[in-house]
Amino acid sequence: MFSKIDELSHIDLCTNPEAICQNDSAKWLGAIFYWANDVQGYEHSSTKTNFHESINKFVDGKFVRSSSIVSGSDFATGTGGMVNNGSWTSTPHKNDKRLNNFDFIMDILKQGGADSCSNDADESDDKSESETIKPKSESEEDKPKSESEEDKPKSESEEDKPEKPAKKCPPKGWGGNCPWPPTNGAHCCSEWGWPGVSETHCQHADAVAEGCCTKDASGTLNCDGGDADEEDT
Repeated sequence: MFSKIDELSHIDLCTNPEAICQNDSAKWLGAIFYWANDVQGYEHSSTKTNFHESINKFVDGKFVRSSSIVSGSDFATGTGGMVNNGSWTSTPHKNDKRLNNFDFIMDILKQGGADSCSNDADESDDKSESETIKPKSESEEDKPKSESEEDKPKSESEEDKPEKPAKKCPPKGWGGNCPWPPTNGAHCCSEWGWPGVSETHCQHADAVAEGCCTKDASGTLNCDGGDADEEDT
């Protein structure tokens, strides 16, 4: 395998097996090979079945470890057992620490929208074309307003009609680890209190959709300072 990669072709593991630990690229490639061959079970049918069944349950269960249990181990414990002991059902050394690290990484990925990979996203993609908004025809887009429509003065009742008060900002449901005003690229807040822009985040609280923020062409947010205690009038 190393012979096919220019920067590693000089390594001969037959004469110097320790060379795999003496080169950063070799260590990385060795880890990827071990993961694909031994942990994912490329050549081992039982391990392959455990891995794929567990990871599918993990994703379908919205990345909850307890939903991914196969052959007595959840996804993190099973893969840890493969890495540490070569067995899906063999609990790895210091598993509590491993699980804490795994959960920490998954929380970061969820902030980036990993939970949008669940079935909810697939279902949204299956909507028929009849549910989409029908675009205006060219004649409708280009049709100019008549002079009477443009110059028609507003009636007294229209002039005096008060404007609808702005919605409360931050929007309802905003909290947890979601800062206000939000940062660029994270104008939504999930029900678990994490910022992001995935469908799951924005279904819970969306500062742009609620009118609390606007986004320019460069993606920069301009948001109302807001007052969570202000009463609507």
